[in-house]
Amino acid sequence: MTISTGFGGAVVIDKKIYRGSTNLGGYFPRLILDGKNTADSLISGKSLHEEAKKKIDDNIKNTVELFELYGSGNEKAKEIVENFKLYLTAALLNISATINPDIIILGGGVLKSKEYFLEDVKKEFKNMAHKLAKDTRIEVTDLDEPGLLGACLIAKYVS
Repeated sequence: MTISTGFGGAVVIDKKIYRGSTNLGGYFPRLILDGKNTADSLISGKSLHEEAKKKIDDNIKNTVELFELYGSGNEKAKEIVENFKLYLTAALLNISATINPDIIILGGGVLKSKEYFLEDVKKEFKNMAHKLAKDTRIEVTDLDEPGLLGACLIAKYVS
């Protein structure tokens, strides 16, 4: 899964991308996480940045600044990041309950600030996951552009 400008990912089963009956298999941006809004509109880097500009300061340049404000105790940043953690956990739990993966690999620009949220998300995932899914590994890739790489692989191998 990539959390960058957008939120996306893919499901890989037996080294093959799962496409579903109409090529929407693993289309995580469309997960509904709060009863009405999509994952992409709640946890993408773009949505976090826009919310920070609207609620904190129009001059915020990126999500790194948002997470730094959170780390320094800014109350509005705290609200945004706490909601982000809640929604990201919900996305991971929904994916876990739906496809029961061995591992969930996260990447993308928002993970540059993982020290502000990832351990909390993993802990809450473990607390809330089905007992048979509590040990699902959640890892972070060290790839610079996992979404772009994934798109290129799909273009190469999926016809």
